[in-house]
Amino acid sequence: MQDREARAGLLFHLCAACVPALAILSFASPVEAAEKKYQGFFVALDYAITQPNSLDQHFATHVDASSNPVRDERLVIDNDAQATIRGTVGYRLGPGRGNLQVSYWSFENDDRQDGVLNGGVYPTIMGYSYGGGMYIYNPAGVTYGATSTVKARAWDLDYIRQIPMSSTFSLKWLAGLRAVRYQESRSFSGNDGANTFFQEKRFTSEAIGMRVGVAGVFGITRHFNLEGSIAVSFLQADTEGLATATFPSGAIQTFHGEDDHLRGNLQDYGLRAVWIYGPLDYYVGFSDYTWTGLPTDPVPAGGCCSGSLFPSSREREAVSFNALHAGVLVRFGGYK
Repeated sequence: MQDREARAGLLFHLCAACVPALAILSFASPVEAAEKKYQGFFVALDYAITQPNSLDQHFATHVDASSNPVRDERLVIDNDAQATIRGTVGYRLGPGRGNLQVSYWSFENDDRQDGVLNGGVYPTIMGYSYGGGMYIYNPAGVTYGATSTVKARAWDLDYIRQIPMSSTFSLKWLAGLRAVRYQESRSFSGNDGANTFFQEKRFTSEAIGMRVGVAGVFGITRHFNLEGSIAVSFLQADTEGLATATFPSGAIQTFHGEDDHLRGNLQDYGLRAVWIYGPLDYYVGFSDYTWTGLPTDPVPAGGCCSGSLFPSSREREAVSFNALHAGVLVRFGGYK
């Protein structure tokens, strides 16, 4: 199992190290030769195995006092890959006029891990509060469980125009609007054999703004192309979150935070191979979506004995979604 997970992790690292490019369906359109003949609707559907990266969901610190020296361990949820779907509906305006299209992409994943740890466990989802810190100790073992849910959504309205640069190479220019939503929740439950301690956190970020991009289309043969692309979104965002700690006594402490003027920046990269047969395009490739700003935690965990309930910074600022994907585009009517 570990070998399989290691191979999967290596694959996604190789994807990220490759020539950055976005296999966004918003760039999925006929090759230049077909576009000269085509006016009408098209639909594209993309299926991917997507790995979230840099979520860094630190849920507790384990203190093993039985070792010499004393060993502290930072416990982080291991985020698994998940299947995702992207869909596009568009209209080709005619020769030399480009495409107008609407796209939707979503990611959703639930992770859980649990076990037994000897010594002490310090939950860090909410961290230190006015009610004090939670230090769960049992030399025979602390039973714990941690969960994570991540949801990301993107809606795009784009105009794309393809310009031939030579007989075998063309550029696609993109300009459009993007609306996104990022949601994350985490929880921790620990039991020392007599008492149960609980912490959880939920926050949501929403943003809207402009989107621009460019793709290079390399014609290899009549029926085969290579495409590399990049798109950047500049977004105005707001975020709101709530963290809760429940003590064995029944006391509850909550932290609330929000920011209505958060800067969001999304970069989409990818590389794909495209096979063209009449009104159909088939493609496979790698993609990377990097979300900056929106995944920033509005209620960061407070550190014990730091002089403040909150740390000086909001820590994590960006996460990425790397994917191995495949899809098909179908053109309707007007194809000659």
